[in-house]
Amino acid sequence: MDIFSDKIDKLLDVIEDFKKRRIANSTEEEIQFIDPRGSLRKLKAYNCSLILGRRGSGKTTLQLASMERNFKDISVGVDCQTIRKRDEASIILFLLVKILEKIRFKMENDTYKELTAKQKLGFEAIVNMFKQQQVKKEQLIRCKTFLDFTDDLIKSLKTLENFPNEVTYRTNFEGSVTQELQENMKHESQLNSEFNLEGEIGAKYKSIGAKIKTVSGIVSNFQESSEKTLNQTETIAIQSENIKVVRKVDLLDDLKDSITELFNEYYVIEGKHVVLFLDDFYQIPREKQPRIIHYFHDIFKNSTGGSFSFKICSLPNSLKLNFDGEAILSPSDDFTSINLDYNLSDMESLTRYLLEITSSLDRNLEISISDIEGLFGNEALLYTVVATGGIPRDFLIMLGELVTITRLNSRNKITREDIYQASRELEKDKGENIEFDSNITPELIDNTRALINSEIVEKHKTNVFLYPNNPTLKEEAIIRNLVNARYLHVIKESVSSENVKRKLFNAYLVDMSLYATGKRLKPNFKFREFWKRDDNSRIKDLDSAPILSSITELVQQ
Repeated sequence: MDIFSDKIDKLLDVIEDFKKRRIANSTEEEIQFIDPRGSLRKLKAYNCSLILGRRGSGKTTLQLASMERNFKDISVGVDCQTIRKRDEASIILFLLVKILEKIRFKMENDTYKELTAKQKLGFEAIVNMFKQQQVKKEQLIRCKTFLDFTDDLIKSLKTLENFPNEVTYRTNFEGSVTQELQENMKHESQLNSEFNLEGEIGAKYKSIGAKIKTVSGIVSNFQESSEKTLNQTETIAIQSENIKVVRKVDLLDDLKDSITELFNEYYVIEGKHVVLFLDDFYQIPREKQPRIIHYFHDIFKNSTGGSFSFKICSLPNSLKLNFDGEAILSPSDDFTSINLDYNLSDMESLTRYLLEITSSLDRNLEISISDIEGLFGNEALLYTVVATGGIPRDFLIMLGELVTITRLNSRNKITREDIYQASRELEKDKGENIEFDSNITPELIDNTRALINSEIVEKHKTNVFLYPNNPTLKEEAIIRNLVNARYLHVIKESVSSENVKRKLFNAYLVDMSLYATGKRLKPNFKFREFWKRDDNSRIKDLDSAPILSSITELVQQ
């Protein structure tokens, strides 16, 4: 296919739309996800999942494809970048309200509306009409009860959001709170009494209602009686046995069982699972992550039939599952882990994967893999994969740049010179979308990049290096951050070196933006074609790569 073809113009438009894809953009359109590892099948299971991969590896596309295929479920997608500045309790409250509002809307506009659609009567009149149809009557009452209790819970959660993180008050005030709560709890739910809900269902809603009233009562009383709360100076002046502390997180924990029961009840009524997708969870500071993860994992553990589950999408090794000093949750035992990152050890398979993604972006364009391959000159396609580290979004972005550059030069094929030039443009995207672990300073990352540039690019004039495969935790964190930021790319782990015997190393590729200058490489630069084997099946350009070990000195500074 000619590089000046109208089809290529349309493909570039599709790539622009792909770059802007967000978890909130879930629509009815079919999402294409090339899935050689069976990730969609793993994600379909109603358990908790970790979707890990660098920026641009396809995490959001995988989630959207899963949501589109499981359209019968209630899928709630949240971009965590929008809530990263809130505290843990506020984040949990926001997510709960979002979920409950969606399932309430779906029930009211599906099952409940269907039961009442043909009747222009009030709720009680319809119940009376269904006396001879006991199943329909019970279903209608059950739906209405669920909707009303969900309304109460949503209202309580929204009220709790404005509650202080912690309030201290005199114990004589506790008496007035308790007395008022007891008065409120003497009256059962209006639906319980009016429609005589009995048995397990009645007991369930009675328990849910009591818990909601308890929390709502505490919150309301403090809001109306703020003069009875104590500031820090007053608290110190009063003996500890005369004061009590109420924390927002404790009140939120008190509602956990009720929330779980409502999810279970929704599954019984509608037969639908509730699935929460947390996209770009790494945007939430690490110190906030454990409480959020544990809260929803507790709900998951107590849900029946997989009525609730959640999926976390993050950068590799950027999750903090547990509080300090604890090891309650583990990625292998408590989650299904899905890794979307590919190393560069099998360039042929990786290149095929990227071409499949590109050709399938819009099936209506009828662009084949061979059409995309035909745009590239001798080995230019392999060099493009190297320049992008094999990351799908970076490959697509660079393809757009390469087409533009090639057209401006009035050529029909993409060349290596075009790739060197385009790699500089791609570096801007890396700089604008960089994320580091909170315990790794940007200065440390910059210093490490400078060291790699000095020791590997300038001194050895090459693009591949080996690093001992047993680094310290600090060293590992620094390298991991450079990989996540796409300044380094993993070629292969546990490789040998011809320079040091009986020792294993990890092989890394330096990003092309660090050694491409304009339309060419740095003078006397040795570009290591690490994918090529000699007659003895040895990868000489990998085995003979220089070893970097002085990062230890940087870490200790």
